[in-house]
Amino acid sequence: MSGIPTTRSVFAIVTLKSPQEVQGGMAPVFYVKNQEEQEHIAMWISRITSVAVHDLQDGTWLLMPI
Repeated sequence: MSGIPTTRSVFAIVTLKSPQEVQGGMAPVFYVKNQEEQEHIAMWISRITSVAVHDLQDGTWLLMPI
C-alpha cells in the first residue's frame, strides 16, 4: 500500500442553504449569507489548501482534493 487513499472525499462544503438542508457528515460546512460571501470563502479555502471547487448549481459548492 502506498498510503494514498483510493477514494476522494469532500474536503468542505460552502452553501447558501440552511443547516437543516445541508449537513456535512465528516466535512466542515460553511453556511454563507450570499453568493459574494460564498465565492470569497471558497476562493480562499481553495487557494490555501489546493482543492478544486465544484458548483452543484443549487447554491452548494463542494471543495474536493485535486
